[in-house]
Formats: sequence, structure tokens, C-alpha cells
Amino acid sequence: YNADIYIHENLFSFLENLNTIYTYNFDIKEFLLINDKISSIDSYSFVGNALLIMDNNNLLKAYNVNNKKIFWKIDLSNEISKKDEIVQSFISNDEIIIFFSKGIILQLNKLNGEILFKQNLKLSEIAFVNSYNINFAISLKNGKVVFYKQ
Repeated sequence: YNADIYIHENLFSFLENLNTIYTYNFDIKEFLLINDKISSIDSYSFVGNALLIMDNNNLLKAYNVNNKKIFWKIDLSNEISKKDEIVQSFISNDEIIIFFSKGIILQLNKLNGEILFKQNLKLSEIAFVNSYNINFAISLKNGKVVFYKQ
């Protein structure tokens, strides 16, 4: 059993077993999504009111956690390798910044998913990313930590 919990403003969302999403609205005290199935999740990240999901064909979709409608989708096959996974995502102004496990960073327009910037940090095996403003601490699976400023 696996569940990832995410809170954004008045929404409490969680993804269960990489295939079922729930969203509860604290203000109106009711579920907006209950037991909604999502298929083909290879990696994912919650950001703002979206659930970013990448499938095994490197198709990235941004789902609205309020109603499960798709904000946008984009094919990343030319941007990342087949075995790359989303590690962490952040919102900065009108952009979504996504860190991938093999060291690629993509900055996307949060409204339409358009790629604005790509950078290869030449790192592999990224385990976790933490941020403060536009500064990032990148933890690698080998225990090393790398700092990156956007």
C-alpha cells in the first residue's frame, strides 16, 4: 500500500497506490474526488492545484485536483530519457519547475505546459529536492547534496 498526501490551500488530496486520487475541500466539507482512477502513472508530483503525471511514454499530464480535468499535456520524449522520473516540482510565478531523476530541470508555463527552459545539471540519481525561493538543495541517492540557484 502506498499513499501520498498533499495539501494546497483548502484542498486535501492524496494519491493511493499510484492509481486512485481523492480530494477533500475543507471549506465546503466534502469530497470533490472519491476513488477516481488514473492509469499509466510512472512518476508524479503534486504542485499547486495540479497533479503532474508522467506515463511510460514520457507523456506529461497536469490534472486539476478539483475535478480531474486535464489542464494540459505535453510529450517529453525529446526532452528526457525513457527511464527518467519526476522527483519534485515547484511553482515560481507563472512557471512550474520540474526536477527529474537524471538531472534534467524543465521550466514550463503553468497555464499551457509549454517548455520555457531546459537545463541538464549532469547529475544522476536525484532522490529529493528542497527549495527556498529560487534556491534548491538537491539530495542524491549516494548521500551527496548539491546546491543550485536558478
